[in-house]
Amino acid sequence: MRTSNFALFAALFAALAAAPACAPRDDDGASASTTDAATEGQSLGAGVVVKASYAIVVTGTPTYGNDATEPVLNVEIEVDDAEVRRQHPGFDGYESAFVLVPNRDGAWQPSPLAWKGSAGRGYYAQIRVDLHESQPIFGVDVPTLEALGVAVGLTTNVGTLWAQAPGQNHPVTKRQNGL
Repeated sequence: MRTSNFALFAALFAALAAAPACAPRDDDGASASTTDAATEGQSLGAGVVVKASYAIVVTGTPTYGNDATEPVLNVEIEVDDAEVRRQHPGFDGYESAFVLVPNRDGAWQPSPLAWKGSAGRGYYAQIRVDLHESQPIFGVDVPTLEALGVAVGLTTNVGTLWAQAPGQNHPVTKRQNGL
């Protein structure tokens, strides 16, 4: 039985409302009590590759006192269903991915990642992976992103699975080109 997208998104936001699952990286020096949140769900040891990057893009006409640029975050992930299934028996291969992005005030905002299809990886393209990516996420705070990174989760039939261990969010790198 295939779950509808609406049901997956409803479950995603219900899980996020119950307990956000981000924590600062160990090397950021931030107090765990102000930025650490409880992690609901299980961590994946392998099976998910995360690429998070931001760029400064022109968003309007420059004027005095306003350079008309804004940072934009993009997140792409690859999910190896076979590896996830090996770690979590019963996983049906249907996941709904999301990213949690930190704000300047320490709150974490969820953003869904759209499924873009499947691709082959490996020398002979023998490893099938699902590709998910975000729409451009505007209005991010670059110092906070660089300090805390982003957290990626998968809503699945076996519960919420996290692509990182608590306190070890994925780093965000700067792209030189635009979107």
